[in-house]
Amino acid sequence: MLLAELTDWIIDYLWTDPPALLSCALTCTAWLPTSRLHLRRPTVLIIRRATMLRDIASVLCSTRKRRLFELVETLIIIDDPVKPFTRIFPICLHAEALPNLKKIIMEDVDWARPAQNPHHLFFRALSTFDRVHTVELQRCRFQHTTALIRTIHALPTLRPLYSCYCEPATSLSRCALTCKAWNRASLYHLRRFLSIRGILQLQRVAQALSSTSSRVDYARVETLYVWEHRGDPLFHVLPFCIYAPLLPNLTKVIIQDIDWPTCRVQPHRQFFLMLSWFKNVTSVEFNSCRFRHFTELLCIMRSFPRFKLANTLLRNHTCCHLDADCIVKRGYHITFKASPETGNGAMQLTIHTESLPGMPRRIVKVSRNMDYVPKTMNSRRHYTSSGWQRSRSEICVPKSFFATVDVKQNFTAYSYRTSSH
Repeated sequence: MLLAELTDWIIDYLWTDPPALLSCALTCTAWLPTSRLHLRRPTVLIIRRATMLRDIASVLCSTRKRRLFELVETLIIIDDPVKPFTRIFPICLHAEALPNLKKIIMEDVDWARPAQNPHHLFFRALSTFDRVHTVELQRCRFQHTTALIRTIHALPTLRPLYSCYCEPATSLSRCALTCKAWNRASLYHLRRFLSIRGILQLQRVAQALSSTSSRVDYARVETLYVWEHRGDPLFHVLPFCIYAPLLPNLTKVIIQDIDWPTCRVQPHRQFFLMLSWFKNVTSVEFNSCRFRHFTELLCIMRSFPRFKLANTLLRNHTCCHLDADCIVKRGYHITFKASPETGNGAMQLTIHTESLPGMPRRIVKVSRNMDYVPKTMNSRRHYTSSGWQRSRSEICVPKSFFATVDVKQNFTAYSYRTSSH
C-alpha cells in the first residue's frame, strides 16, 4: 500500500483533469480530501507568468478538462516585467471556457513603451468576455489614453472601472472627459488612487510632481495608499517628498504594514508638521500597523486639520502600546463604534489600568444601538464574553472598527482591548 503523502502527490498532478479527480474521490476515503481540494478550486484565477498562461490555455482548449474553470469569477493578471504577457492574454484564453467571469484585475501592466503595446487582436478578443462588468487596474502605465479608452469600450457590459496608480505617462483626466463626451452610460465612475510601495516608487512620484507637465495627472487623486515594502521607512519621508498642495483633492489616506517598533529610523521632528499640510484629508485607515505608543497613533490622526475622528478605520490587528506615564499626565477617553462590516452584533470595550495600582477600572460596553454605557470596577480583572480575564497592555483590534478618540481630563487608562460577543 502506498503512503498517503505519495498518493496525495500523485493526485496533485491530476489537477487539470476533473474526470480523473472525480474517479479518485470515489475510489476510497483516503483519496477524498486531496481530490476534493482540487475539485473545489477557488473562484479566483491568478496568472503570473507566460508559461502559466500557456498551460491554462492548453487546458481550456480541451472540452474534457475546461469544466475545472467554469466557476471562475475573478481573473487576476500580474504582468511579468521580464516577459510581459498581458498584451495577449485575451487571445490565449477562450471566453466561452470562462462563462462566469465577472471581474478582471490587471497589475503592473506597462504599455508606455511602444514595444509592449497590446496586440492588434487584443481588443477584439477582449470584447468576447461579454459578462465582465468590473475592471481593476493597479500600477499600470499607458503611453496614450487611446489604449485605456479602447480597453474600456471593448467590454460591452462594463460598469465600474477602478484605476489604482496609473503612471503619469497617461492623463486619466483627459480620458475621463473623453468617455463623458462619448456618453458611455455603462461607465459609472472613474476613481483615482495613488499607490506608493517602496522608496523607489516614491522617488518616481516625487519626480513627476516636480514636472509641470506631469503634475496635472495627480490633481484628481482622491486616495493615497502607502505601503511600506521590506522595512523601508517610507511613511517617515513621504510628507517631505510629496508637496501637499499638488494633491488638492486628496481626502483619504490608507496606511499599510507600518511597523514603527522595529524601524531603525525615527520620525523627523517636523514630520507631524509636514502632515498638517494635507489639509483636505478627512479619513485615515490603518491596516496591519504597529506603533510604539498610542500617542504616535493619536498624533498622526490629529496632524490632519480637517480629519474627522469618526473616520478612523483599524484593520487586521492594528496594535500599539500605551505609555503609562504619558496617560497619567494626560488622560484619554477612547470609544469605538461598530462598522457596517461587522453588523449590529454587540461588542465590549475594556479599559483597564493593570500597571497603575489604585486607578479605577472602567468598562465601556457597546450595545446593539451603539449606546455607550460606562461602568466602574475595582477588581484587577475584567469581564468578557468568555469570563473573567487578566488585563493586558496592548491594543488588539481583531476586526474592523471605526475608532473615535478624544482627549479629556480626569480619565486614566493604561491599555484597552476589544472583544466581540
